[in-house]
Amino acid sequence: MKIKNIEFSETKGQLILTHDSPPLEELIHLMLKHSINHYGETLVRVLGIGAADNQAAGVEKIRALFPDKNLSIVDGSGLSNDTRVTTATIIQLFDYINTQDWQEKFWSSLPAAGIDGTLKTRLTSIPGDLQIIAKTGTHTGANILSGKIIRKDKPNILFSIAVYHHNLSVGEANVNIVPMIDEIVL
Repeated sequence: MKIKNIEFSETKGQLILTHDSPPLEELIHLMLKHSINHYGETLVRVLGIGAADNQAAGVEKIRALFPDKNLSIVDGSGLSNDTRVTTATIIQLFDYINTQDWQEKFWSSLPAAGIDGTLKTRLTSIPGDLQIIAKTGTHTGANILSGKIIRKDKPNILFSIAVYHHNLSVGEANVNIVPMIDEIVL
């Protein structure tokens, strides 16, 4: 944080503090690794700056990346019950990411199974020649896990598994659905 000296004037507001945000790359890393949903909300609103409804404008910019896909996106966090993205679209997104110069930064931002982030306590019994990095998605009625299985001396496997429209509480889903998803991945 930096505090700057201020010249006082009756016609100007008074700046009392300037705060420099971490770089966007670092914020996205934290958002993905630890599922900080309000960072996603803020990012979508920043994408829509200048519009009367900056959230809707930011969502439209994301939809424009996938013009031929049937996406239901209404927010930046994915927590709205109206937000739905197919697992096929997620895999296409991963395929696109794998063609970009920044792909390693993206993949290293995802939680690593049994190591950190939202997967620190999940998928802990993976064989030593595998590494699983993935993004979780959890809210009432939905559990998602999408990512990459990194295999030594073999091609990597991209995956996306989603269970939608169940009537379990988050706690019940953690007992009944999450282990099933993890077993599929393993």
